[in-house]
Amino acid sequence: MSSLKTINWKAGFYVLIGISFALTHKLNAKPFDLSTSFSGKLGVGVGAALFWRGAWYALDDRLYPGEPLKSAVASFVMGASGLAASSLSLESIGKSVEKFPLPIKSATQFASVYSVALSNVLLWRGTWMLWDLAYEGCGLSEDEYKATDAGHATSSGIASHSLATGGLFAAGVFASVLAPPAGICIIRDATIKGSIKNIFKPK
Repeated sequence: MSSLKTINWKAGFYVLIGISFALTHKLNAKPFDLSTSFSGKLGVGVGAALFWRGAWYALDDRLYPGEPLKSAVASFVMGASGLAASSLSLESIGKSVEKFPLPIKSATQFASVYSVALSNVLLWRGTWMLWDLAYEGCGLSEDEYKATDAGHATSSGIASHSLATGGLFAAGVFASVLAPPAGICIIRDATIKGSIKNIFKPK
């Protein structure tokens, strides 16, 4: 246990160093665009994946462990509440720190973006777990099964994938499924719809 605490302290220390470096770079250096190179896109993708993995695993271990329904509902509610609060407060927070020194403004901006990102993880995790629990409770067979069991993983996956693809595309927001590194490529639904209109345009 003591070695685990040491690892946690070290991890926190390295995170603080990383944040300090990022803020220093933002204040003293020219901005850089990782989306201009393929290696930069891959780096962003790896970083985003590690962010999500770290938050998700910590929530699995700490947010009602062993009680999947409680954990799923709590995760969903916390994520939705965080996103709602962020949408209402980000603009006012930005205005309130306009007169503060640049380091404070940068730190506030980071904290705001971080809260939105963590709310996204919470919402995704809650939705993911609730779907699995609903699938497992719908009684497709007399035997007990998990949504991640062989065979059931395919049927559960195809069901959620098809429902989400159809719904998001119909709503015109299918591009929202893009995550780094694909998200950096800026593929928008307007482009997809424009192509479809050109295909069916009368000649």
